[in-house]
Amino acid sequence: MPALFLLGLKMSFVLKIIRPGTEFSDIKAAKVVLPAMNGPLTVLEDRAPTSLLLRNGQILALDENNNLIRRFFVQGGMADVALNVCAVSTEVVHAYEDM
Repeated sequence: MPALFLLGLKMSFVLKIIRPGTEFSDIKAAKVVLPAMNGPLTVLEDRAPTSLLLRNGQILALDENNNLIRRFFVQGGMADVALNVCAVSTEVVHAYEDM
């Protein structure tokens, strides 16, 4: 990820994915797409605080040009968004790089 900062891309949103008892991932991105129950939800910087349930699906971390930084698969869970942090709690998560 440091290479992204060297390219001058502004990343000011933090995505935290937490499994019971451990933090799975903590990365910075410009946008995060969540698999919300009512359909995909894109979270941007300075979004109003919200909590939502997640269905099985992909979480995408994107840069300012919509290029993929990281991709995860979750089996349900919930997300809390506040103060430029998106905290996802789930029991099952896989990084696509590890699959």
